[in-house]
Amino acid sequence: MNKIFVEVSARHIHLSKEDLEELFGAGYELKKIKQLYVPPEFACKETLGIEVGDKKIEKVRVVGPLREQTQVEISLSDAIGSGVTPPVKLSGNLQGSSGVILDGPAGKVELKEGLIIAQRHIHCGPNDAKEFGFKMEMLFRLKLKEKEV
Repeated sequence: MNKIFVEVSARHIHLSKEDLEELFGAGYELKKIKQLYVPPEFACKETLGIEVGDKKIEKVRVVGPLREQTQVEISLSDAIGSGVTPPVKLSGNLQGSSGVILDGPAGKVELKEGLIIAQRHIHCGPNDAKEFGFKMEMLFRLKLKEKEV
């Protein structure tokens, strides 16, 4: 039986092509440093500063591939520390989300919406979903097994 890895994904950024070029320069392409568990997502070499409320958070990792709309995910702790209250939403559901400013090496981008706290969710590929009987929007109760040494 396959395993599902449980991890915390605190803060990261998904960029649109337009915003990538505004932040890093025309024709810029993301540099992959690590494949994430569910293709096609990957961690990028690139990081950005984000201006959230009265705080600037530096070195926020960009995650590829590019998306239709730029999205910034922060943790609840980040939100509280910045004095903002972005909505808790599933990734990609940005309607009514908060604004944020992205600071890159070639420029800044001010988003009117796109800042969220990611709703807890499971990332897995279609084969794992089938094996475990997962369906979209299922709710789970998770019980962790102590780590075997």
